[in-house]
Amino acid sequence: MKYYSPLTPWLERQRTLPDFAFLEQGEPDFELGGFLGMDYCYSLHEVNRHNAKSLKTTWKLVREYVNKALIISQNESGNWLDREEVAMIKEELGDPPPHCYPIYLITVGKYPNERLVYIGKTSSDVSRFVGGHKIALKLHDPLYDNLQKRVYFCSVVFITDGDYLPIEWISPIENAVSILDSVESHLISSLKPELNFSKTKRNYSKYSISLHIQNFTDSKVLNDVIV
Repeated sequence: MKYYSPLTPWLERQRTLPDFAFLEQGEPDFELGGFLGMDYCYSLHEVNRHNAKSLKTTWKLVREYVNKALIISQNESGNWLDREEVAMIKEELGDPPPHCYPIYLITVGKYPNERLVYIGKTSSDVSRFVGGHKIALKLHDPLYDNLQKRVYFCSVVFITDGDYLPIEWISPIENAVSILDSVESHLISSLKPELNFSKTKRNYSKYSISLHIQNFTDSKVLNDVIV
């Protein structure tokens, strides 16, 4: 499966590189809200096919790629690339790092009767499901027998200065991690999945966050929900 990278439009010569991508100025404007993109979905028994990357790892990979690409292209300001520069970058560095998918949602049932049962946060480069996730074990409860079980991996994107700001482009990394924790807290307190037992009674988010959920998979569960 090929994952999307926010750097792709720059490398495909569709736009310039936003300043915050390489000048460490990535700060979201929370008043404009953000987006939770349900980008990839796996059946629970196939979930280890997902190539997990933590926020910290993706954050580092993005900066390393951009800094090296600017050196290769001798492009100090992230301006438009020509075809030769793109070819040189891809030849030396390969494809750019994909989106970070730091939030995952677990559902049961089949749309339109599909329902959310758990919200989690990816915190390492090893899938939480390797070796058995505690929630996967809870789904063996007879209550969930004969119900389809799916895991959605989600990107988190904010807006700043009229441009999209993926969470892995937020600087410094400590802010990005804190914002991710607030996103998880906000989602859990708003949607109250039945298998989340913490953060359900109050919103522990440090930031005032509004999120537009968009489901880009073959199911439309939670699509266009705003929390």
